[in-house]
Amino acid sequence: MGEEPAVDPVQERWLRDLFARRGMRLPELNLKQAWLIPSATAIPNPNGTAPGWWVDRPDGRVAVLLPGPPREMRAMWRDWVVPRLEIRGLGDGRVVRTLRTYGIGESHVAELLGDMLRRGRNPEVATYARADWLDVRVSAVDDVAPDGSVARPAGELLDEAVAAIRDELEGFVRAEGDTSWADLVAAAARRAGVRFAIVETGTNGALEGLLGELPELARAVAVHPEVDPDVASWPVADEAAAVARDGAAEVGLALVAHTDGTRTLLRAAVAGPAIGEPRALEVRLFQHGAHGRFRAGVAAAAFLAEVLADLA
Repeated sequence: MGEEPAVDPVQERWLRDLFARRGMRLPELNLKQAWLIPSATAIPNPNGTAPGWWVDRPDGRVAVLLPGPPREMRAMWRDWVVPRLEIRGLGDGRVVRTLRTYGIGESHVAELLGDMLRRGRNPEVATYARADWLDVRVSAVDDVAPDGSVARPAGELLDEAVAAIRDELEGFVRAEGDTSWADLVAAAARRAGVRFAIVETGTNGALEGLLGELPELARAVAVHPEVDPDVASWPVADEAAAVARDGAAEVGLALVAHTDGTRTLLRAAVAGPAIGEPRALEVRLFQHGAHGRFRAGVAAAAFLAEVLADLA
């Protein structure tokens, strides 16, 4: 930009007040988070300490700089940046939807979607492997005729592509947008009118980490054995019924997992007054170590969401 950054007094006061409210002194190294250049406006960050920059260029272009953590960046982008871009009439009118899939690999998705993933298409389709989902992102712009008129609007193209993808990936699309496993489980529990309780061992509390803040969760127990649990003999159905009883919940889920150097084996069961005959799950995951334990928690959350959906 050809401009020198300097500490902005307003941002410095905000930072110092923020640290003071936390009972901490602002490290001088953090003062660079208060930097601005003359042509930049600070973008507030409600979830962190680093503000963003909105930079107006003399030629009418805009540069937007945001911190990297998704929890901070997404809120700033959605709530502050996008409305101002829309007021300016900037952007290409692109519309986007994300389909969240589970239980299918990226190569299998590519095989099923085939030509839809070809670069340069409108709509554009791309896959993104997350820790807990495989996302299929679909984006479209208006199809413009040679005379400049809109032959087909972006929204129509997007809806058509999403419908086709849902048909091809039937049974694997579990959600859209930023939906989390906690969101899915909570919605299914509310529809069924039940509360649930969980007990897990061999996962370092991975399932509780995914679901622990839900009001529908009546009780969560993480058992940390001194040695690896015996996955084959741990009585998952009995433990599920017991945790439901102890938590005064209609549904209980028990999960046991063991991870070695190559894979993770897990068993789970759902039982309780609302279930009837216990439901069971046994899965072998290719992930191992900490990632394998996390994936075991995800698999249990997916299993619980399915069972709760059947109760609705």
